[in-house]
Amino acid sequence: MKRKIFLLAFIIVILFSTKAAFSLPVSAAETSGVTGDCTWSLDGTVLTISGNGAMGDYTYAFPNGTTAPWGTSVTKVTIGDGVTYVGKYAFGRCGALTEVKLGSGVTSLGYGAFYQCSHLSTVNLPEGLTSIGDAAFAFSGISSIKLPDTLTDLGGGAFTTCGNLTSIEIPEGVTAIGEETFAHSRALVSVELPEGLKKIEVGAFNFCSATEPKQILYAMAKQLLIWKQKSLAKWQQMQLQVLHWLTTQVTSALSSKQLKQHRLQKL
Repeated sequence: MKRKIFLLAFIIVILFSTKAAFSLPVSAAETSGVTGDCTWSLDGTVLTISGNGAMGDYTYAFPNGTTAPWGTSVTKVTIGDGVTYVGKYAFGRCGALTEVKLGSGVTSLGYGAFYQCSHLSTVNLPEGLTSIGDAAFAFSGISSIKLPDTLTDLGGGAFTTCGNLTSIEIPEGVTAIGEETFAHSRALVSVELPEGLKKIEVGAFNFCSATEPKQILYAMAKQLLIWKQKSLAKWQQMQLQVLHWLTTQVTSALSSKQLKQHRLQKL
């Protein structure tokens, strides 16, 4: 009798343990929750971010992408007007994402916010946006994008390896273009630089084969003529900038040639 009771108890424990084990994936099917100061809700593959304040930051877990609770299968994102910041890697490697609506209150895009969104061809950036973080649109499908006049900070690698991007106009508020901001965006054929530009970081336009060096030099020369008429000091400053840019291009070209020779020698 005791053996039967013990056996029955053992079976009950096993059944409950099995139920608990099979219930673990339920958390992966969450359809709503909190992100930073905001909330999120998922309807199928359509994500809505609501509330007031900043979204949370996430990491990029190779090879899957963002660690955000909504995952990487979202196809459409709507971010409410009360949201001020799109989090780090919030949509990293959301390869099916094709449409993003940013609310009027968004002022900053975090590091890698739309990193590797390969089917995202355009985003309407709101007036009021002041900062685009490093790698925000890197390796994305962006083919056209208008940077708002309120933009002041354009992060390094923000549009690196955007193979479909053909033109860009940098607004007047941007005074520096970060390292490798447009590097490897090989379709880029038109670049408009702002009058207030003071610095172009190393490799900002590296390997933009359709742009280098003729298009960038043309844009710089155009600014030189404008600034010579307005300000001798600014004209002299830009002359130094042109020389610096040429130096980085020559250095980059030599480095690439030396690397290629080194690889050939190892064969």
